[in-house]
Amino acid sequence: MEPFTDASHADWDKADSDRVYRITRWGGGYYGINDDGHITVKPRSDQSAEVDLRLLVDELRQRRIRFPILIRFMDILSDRIKALADCFQRARKTFDFSGEYHPVFPIKVNQQKQVVSAMIRSGGTYRMGLEVGSKPELMAVLALSPNDDSLIICNGYKDTEFIRTALLARQMGSNVILVVEQLAELHTIISVAGDLNVVPSIGVRIKLNTRSEGQWADTAGDCSKFGLRVDEVVTVTDILSDHNMLHAFNLIHFHIGSQISNIQNIKLAMTEVSRVYASMRKMGIEIRYVDIGGGLGIDYDGTSSRNAFSVNYSMQEYADDVVYSLKHVCELENLTCPDIITESGRALTAHFSVLVTDVVDRSSPVDSAIPEVSTTSSEQLKDLLTLHDELKAENCREHYQDALYIRKESINLFNMGYMALDERSQIECAFWHTMNKVNRIRRSEHLTYHEFDTLDKLLACTYTLNFSLFQSVPDSWAIKQVFPIVPIQRLNEAPEIYCTIADITCDSDGRVCRYIGGDEVSDILRLHEISNDEAYYVGFFLVGAYQEILGDLHNLFGEINAVHVELDENNAYRIAHRIKGDSISEILEYVEYNAKELIEQMRSKLESCVDNNGVSVAEAARFLAYFERALHGYTYLGD
Repeated sequence: MEPFTDASHADWDKADSDRVYRITRWGGGYYGINDDGHITVKPRSDQSAEVDLRLLVDELRQRRIRFPILIRFMDILSDRIKALADCFQRARKTFDFSGEYHPVFPIKVNQQKQVVSAMIRSGGTYRMGLEVGSKPELMAVLALSPNDDSLIICNGYKDTEFIRTALLARQMGSNVILVVEQLAELHTIISVAGDLNVVPSIGVRIKLNTRSEGQWADTAGDCSKFGLRVDEVVTVTDILSDHNMLHAFNLIHFHIGSQISNIQNIKLAMTEVSRVYASMRKMGIEIRYVDIGGGLGIDYDGTSSRNAFSVNYSMQEYADDVVYSLKHVCELENLTCPDIITESGRALTAHFSVLVTDVVDRSSPVDSAIPEVSTTSSEQLKDLLTLHDELKAENCREHYQDALYIRKESINLFNMGYMALDERSQIECAFWHTMNKVNRIRRSEHLTYHEFDTLDKLLACTYTLNFSLFQSVPDSWAIKQVFPIVPIQRLNEAPEIYCTIADITCDSDGRVCRYIGGDEVSDILRLHEISNDEAYYVGFFLVGAYQEILGDLHNLFGEINAVHVELDENNAYRIAHRIKGDSISEILEYVEYNAKELIEQMRSKLESCVDNNGVSVAEAARFLAYFERALHGYTYLGD
């Protein structure tokens, strides 16, 4: 595709790239551009230490770590924990709030052991708690969590084994709270607690009337999957009272959705839950904790708006509204302020991971040279080339319509058998070159005819990147999540190519459909022209929440190589940890293929080829050796 240019491109600098990709707006203070046009990472927002991402990737390549690579900046994780805790500390001080604040990390957001361990280690100062929603998560957390009073919140559906494990851990000193999601769980908790002679700590998840909006609007309200209605909450108090266990009821919990974009929804939910808290305290129930769940969003698209993938508030505004709402009602009702629990996962982890990979191919509708007229050319081709040559601003719209008609006529002739394949091929080539020229004229002349609105997308190049969308950024496919996608170099040059991104899976859905593009979300992305002389690296940012654990094995592309980067005492970065991605044999094991059996089956086939197909023993031996080596290779494309 011929690049689009304008006069400003000659003076392009990093500020222009920052405007196009909105790096400053979504970067949270962690990402920027240096004078070399490289993406920089500032892992600690209050310090000047920076990592040149392009140079870091070059070093990883020298270490023979192959693309795609997930880079985790562990200091960003620590910084996010501190930022959240500091926001609530300031809010408590501002509103003279006597209750304490307890940050809790829901490990479903990123269950990788190194991440959970880092969360515990970095959050130790703030008594970071952990939230689980299944038996495997509970077992992992019980083993990893420190022996202190940090909270372990148990959400989700629970069977007897889950409840028994949690209560035994409480008996051993862990501060485990079982949150009731359905009334049947309460009876099991009471029964198992009696058998073990342990006093449980019980919470209840409440279905608030308040709902969020956007992608997760239906996860709250009357029809939400989890939680009890208000009348069922009253039933809980009656049941506990009948068993002389009302003192065990010490937490109320709600969750109105993930990635809450509008601060007004948070205000409404906090007003409602504050009234529930006040009412329960007046009933004589000593509720200690109000767990406001997750939902603290981040600005994926850099618009600071109510878009589904943005937020119209800051972390400090969020903390202020939560604390103020509870304080206001407690003050009105002359009640003690509760402790506040948040289960913010996305806001803590999204920024700390970056997926980096390379471009392995590009294609465009106008890659072929425009044909020339010959004595055998069809009338349709002659007419189309004439349109192309005579195109200008004054006739652009008319010639565009004529070109569409000629193409349609040619397809009809081909389908009826009156046009040869090579003739149609030439017409297709001329048509796309004509469309490309129309698009360049409408851009340079600022033509606004609505017929031209789809031209950028139709003419966009396809850049194929060495990754699996379904493994590394599944939300991009599943819910059309927008992630910032930015080249990590050449940001002091104008990105003149309009393109879309495809992955290497054998699936038509394996392409990114929505991109950050200037002032709005777009269906095309601006990148640079690539050459064979220099590798071109692209980064997917804000992928630390959910993407790793939700990834699947489509086409048997497995887990990717990952590295942990940390700053040392001199503010220099070091590669603290490397996690090797899945090999072909490991990924085949997931679907019941045994590597040894495969080798033996291949050996048997080769013996048959030697006996029956004229294959030499040496050729068979070479192929078998290659087959064995390949089984230990990376599932993604090689160098």
